[in-house]
Amino acid sequence: QFMSACPQGLKHGEYHHQNVYSSGYFKMSGTRLGEFEEYVYRFDFYAPQTFVNEYDERILIGWMGMGDKLGWQHCLTTPRKLSLTEGGYLRQWPVINSELYGRFMEISDNAVMETQVPCDIVSLTIGGEYEVRIGDAAVRYSDGVIILDLVRRDVGCGRDAREAQIGELRDLRIIVD
Repeated sequence: QFMSACPQGLKHGEYHHQNVYSSGYFKMSGTRLGEFEEYVYRFDFYAPQTFVNEYDERILIGWMGMGDKLGWQHCLTTPRKLSLTEGGYLRQWPVINSELYGRFMEISDNAVMETQVPCDIVSLTIGGEYEVRIGDAAVRYSDGVIILDLVRRDVGCGRDAREAQIGELRDLRIIVD
């Protein structure tokens, strides 16, 4: 069992708790809470909700937005299916309608690409270092760290990069909307 929470005021670390408003879960053992785990290591993810769909799958969806910057309003994230890893942690996989993301591309090497949005990109073969650029954003991986970098600093309203330690990267899926 898990308890979902949005704790406020967590100390920002190099790889953890970088969002203004954190959200994640505690693994429960009886009535005891385990360590807090973040749902995502990205920009502006908050107040996630779950529901069970018609296939008895647990689906998570959260808010994303920049309401504190330039009058932007919130919208919902891509829904994701939750499942358990062998170690008992939550794993997430996007649940998308491929018709909404008409451009599906597979890439197997480092790539710098221009594409129209929305699109769905899957990279199946990843070596030691990796970079994909899409417009004003780059996804890079090196030495067990993955980075989402808004290359142009004027487009992110103060949100420029997020880093997460992930260990080995075997495959990558990027959904651009």
